[in-house]
Parts: sequence; C-alpha cells; structure tokens
Amino acid sequence: MITYNVLYTFACIGIFAIAMQCCWKKVSASQFTLYMTIANLGRIALAALIGPIKENFNWQITLLAFAIMIALSWLLLQFLNLNNQVERVSNLENIDAENQMAIAT
Repeated sequence: MITYNVLYTFACIGIFAIAMQCCWKKVSASQFTLYMTIANLGRIALAALIGPIKENFNWQITLLAFAIMIALSWLLLQFLNLNNQVERVSNLENIDAENQMAIAT
C-alpha cells in the first residue's frame, strides 16, 4: 500500500504538471480544475468497479480486468498529441498579446 500511494502521488504530480502545460493562461484556473476533476472522477469510477468485479469474479480475473483497463488507458494516451496542444495554447497567447497591444495603442 505504501508503494501504491507513493507511485500514485508521483503520477498525480506528473499528470497535473502536464495538464498545466496544456492550459491557456487566461482560463488556466478553470481549465486546470476541469482536468483535476476528470482525473479524480476516473479514479473514483475505477475504485467503484472493484466491488462488482470482485463479487462476480475471483482475484485473478479482477487483477486481469484492471490490468486491461490500465493497458487501454495507456493505449489512449498514445493518441494524445501534447506538443500540438501546447503549440495551440502558445498561439492563443500570442494572438491575445497582439490584441492587447493593439488595444493599448
């Protein structure tokens, strides 16, 4: 359990650091809160599945089911293009800075 909590803490720090990089500075508080909420809901949803899976299957099937869920999550992460997202956020910030300069002059 100690190892799990340590790994979970570091994983959350990494996920939230990535989420902060993907946020547009103007709406970062709302956007980051949304990312945190989705991450926490995902953890709650998987924890809620432990009971029904354990009641209907043995421990080997339960662990296999969660390993499959983790593998599917990893597979979905492969389709995220974080560099593209960060580039789009940077473009939004540049456009906003240009608009602010145009308003100031």
